[in-house]
Order: sequence, then C-alpha cells, then structure tokens
Amino acid sequence: MHKVLLVDDEVFARTGLRGLIPWNSLGFEIVAEAENGEEALQMIRDEQPDLVVTDIRMPVLDGLELIRTVKEQEIGNPKFIIISGYNDFKYAQQAVRFGVEDFILKPIDEAELEDTLKRVAESLKRDQLLEAGHPALHLSLLESLLTGRLDKPYIPGAAAALGLPAGRELCYIIAEVNDVGAEPDTESADAGHWKAELIRAAAALTGGREPLLHEHGEWTAGLLLPLGESLQSWEAAAEKLRQAVRLRGGVLRLYVGKPAGTPEQIHRSYRSAKQTMDYKYALDGQAVLSGKDTEGLALVRTELPSDLFDRLLHAMEERDANAAEAVLDEIFDTFRSSRFAPDAVAASIARLIRAVNRTVQAMDGDEQALAGCTALAGWQEKPMTLQGLKRLAAAFVEEASDYMAELRKEKAKGSIHKIKQHIERHFRENISLKVIAQQYYMNPVYLGQLFKKTYGVYFNDFLLDLRIQEAKRLLRQTDMRIYEIAAEVGFSNPEYFAAQFEKVVSMTPKEYRTALTSKT
Repeated sequence: MHKVLLVDDEVFARTGLRGLIPWNSLGFEIVAEAENGEEALQMIRDEQPDLVVTDIRMPVLDGLELIRTVKEQEIGNPKFIIISGYNDFKYAQQAVRFGVEDFILKPIDEAELEDTLKRVAESLKRDQLLEAGHPALHLSLLESLLTGRLDKPYIPGAAAALGLPAGRELCYIIAEVNDVGAEPDTESADAGHWKAELIRAAAALTGGREPLLHEHGEWTAGLLLPLGESLQSWEAAAEKLRQAVRLRGGVLRLYVGKPAGTPEQIHRSYRSAKQTMDYKYALDGQAVLSGKDTEGLALVRTELPSDLFDRLLHAMEERDANAAEAVLDEIFDTFRSSRFAPDAVAASIARLIRAVNRTVQAMDGDEQALAGCTALAGWQEKPMTLQGLKRLAAAFVEEASDYMAELRKEKAKGSIHKIKQHIERHFRENISLKVIAQQYYMNPVYLGQLFKKTYGVYFNDFLLDLRIQEAKRLLRQTDMRIYEIAAEVGFSNPEYFAAQFEKVVSMTPKEYRTALTSKT
C-alpha cells in the first residue's frame, strides 16, 4: 500500500475525503492527518508518506509553502495533490512549477480524484521499480523514449534511470545479421553469440560502458550509444563497431540514425535509423548506412515490369539455364539500380513465386513438391542481402525448371499413348508424323524419338504394319480389288502399296490371295 497524508484545516473536510474515495482498493492507505502546513512537515519527516493531499489556504504554513519547503529541504519525496476551493490561476501556475500531480477544485469530483489517484499509483510503482533496477521497466522506459511516447517532464528522469550520460550526443544504431546459414560452407550463426559480440564491441567503443540493447528480433537489434571521444563521426563509430563484431556466419549491416543532442531527440534518431533500413537494397553494397547516404534518394515502391517475369518463365519452360540466369541477373540489378524499397522487392518475389506456381499447376504439377518454393516464400523470416536473396531465387528457378521438364516428360508419356490410339483409329487416312505432331503440339523429331523409345518401333514402320495387317484381312475376307484395298488402307498409289506389301509379307497382294485360295 502507498502511504497517504491528508492536510486540511477543516476536520470535516478531512473526514469527508476519507469516506469519499475507496483508498485501499486504489492501493493507498491514509496513515496520518494534519490541520496545517507546519504540522504536516513534521508528519512528512516521521511517516515518509508516498502521497500528500493538501489544501492551499491553511494557517501557519499554507499548502504551496509546504510543498516548496519539502522540495527545497528534501524532506522525503512524496507526490502532491492540491485540493482547493479557490479557482485562482496563480495558485495553479505555482502548483505546476512545483511539479504537483493535480490541482482539483472543491467540491471534489469523485471520478476526477480517482483517476488522478490511479495515475499517481502507476507513477509510484514505476519509481519503485526504477529504484530496484527492474529490467522490465528499463525496457518500458527505453521503448517510451524511442517512440516519443514519454511526456517531456519525465524524459530527464528516464534518461538518468537508464544510465545515459548527461551532456553527450547519443545515437541509435540498428545492427542486422544477414544471410545466416546462406553459405553452405559456413557455420550458422548463433543469435545469442552475435548479440554478446555486439555488446562487447559497443562497450569497447564507449569506454567500457555496457550499451542499451533494444531487441528487434533474433538477427536484428538496436543500440543506443553515447559518442566516444576518440571518434569523429557516427559513421566512423559504426564502421569500427562492424569490424569489431566477430560473426560465426552471415553478414553484418549497420543503420545509423541521426544524432540526438538531448534525450528529447532520441526518438528522432530511432525513427531515422529505421528509415535508413529502407535503403538496404538500394545501397546493397554498403555495410554501414546513414542518412547522409540516403539523402535525396527516392525509393521505388512498385513491382517489376511484367516482361521480366514473362521472359523468365519462357526460359524456365524451355529449360534454358543461361537465359534464366540472365533474366535473374537483370531482375536483381533492377532492384539495386532502380532503388527498390524492401516492400517492393518482397512484392516482386511474391509475384515470381505465384507465376511459377501457376505454370506448375497448369502442367498438373504440385507446387508443394518444390522445396525451393518454401525457402523462397519464407525469405523474410531472416534478414537477407540481395545476393543472399538471389541465391534463394536462383535455386528455386533451377528446381522449378527441372520439375517442369519432368512434368513435360510425364505429360508426353501420357500423350504418346493417345497418339498411338489415334494412329490405330486413323491409319486408313492420309496421316504423317508431321501432321500428328502439329495436332498434339509437339516437335516432330521429338515425337519420333519418343515413339521409338516407348514402343521400340519407328512411327513409319508402325503405321505401315497397321496398314499391311488390315490389307491382309481384306484380302482374306473380301473380294475387293487390289487398288480398292490400297485406297482403303491409306495408299493413294496401288503400285506403291504392292511394293510395300511385298517388302513386309515377302509376296505381292495377288500372290498372298492366290496362296490362300490354293489352300482351300
């Protein structure tokens, strides 16, 4: 419970105040009462209350003099709430100057006083945690400073509680480890290890003082640092920091915010460091980036031109590895040269994945079978340089190209059986390998090779055998003339039919029929 002292020269006012508010449920306990300022001074010495609720006009020592005396003589450190029946601007003005929590007019509004007490209770709790060095509150204070949510009067106290040196320029720097585990021959970095290295290097940079570490994620962290005396600029400090951090894997990038001359400007440094991160792909070759590098540079926030995706897909479908690699080079060169923002890069990569998956689905494939698709789709889970992202994209493109080729083979296998059935139904017509290839959207040479590989016979030999077998049946079962049979089985020239028949059967059609007759 927080201890409360009530000060008012009217006993009925103090009694009414006791009963008006549920003090205990709000975390307060009234430990003493005083009827004037002088008596209150002694009770503050004796009881060391956390909160003093006082009237202004009292005999011997009024409320404002009481507050002034307590602060000047440092008699405890209570917070004050003034309750007065006089709506005097000068009183309120002095109360603000003394740092009073609230100035409430009589008759007291119960809800207003309860709201004030809740706010005071939170403030007291925060002060107690600060005195105990509570890490959660330190983090809360740091977040409030960085985001600019902390009220101006509390900023100096928060800076002091966080151990920020007074009178020294500060800067927020974001450290980011990219491409963790991207190189197959390098050991994967350990998040705990690299942050320990970062703290060690930053402490050495600032004269042994451990820096404030602001967590962003496993591979990203912020540092709030005072400028070291031996360093000329924050860019130089960041470069020295980068060189000092020993990584087990990955690439360290640093983003430097604008310097903060006072704690009130810390949120600007934080915001500018985050803005600088938007240029990580536009200035992909630089390991340290600051506002000086990005000044005047506009970022592209649209997707890549459609023709790049069309050309890449065309190369993939034709399994032209060199052409696909050239288009990928062009895509990633565009990201850099046109200064693509990270969200525009992400949108373009997502579009590439969608385009490839649609093609795979159209070929009756399963995009879930592509391990590279999963890896590329999750690329934003860890920070990546353009080179690291390009390696993922290239692996995905290569795997998808191979898979498309396999799907084409499977599709062709299914088609070749349909083609065989087509030949068996239409061999009597004027058909050829070229005509059938056109009907099934295949290359004639490839179709011929696939037919031979599948059935062990060349297309023309298979077609000829069908026609001869049908001609033999007609010779056996009908009295059709030879030229009629030739036309029936697909030969426009009877002489050519007779020659092909003899080549297969080793006798002419006439001899074949005669031989059948002689056996009866």
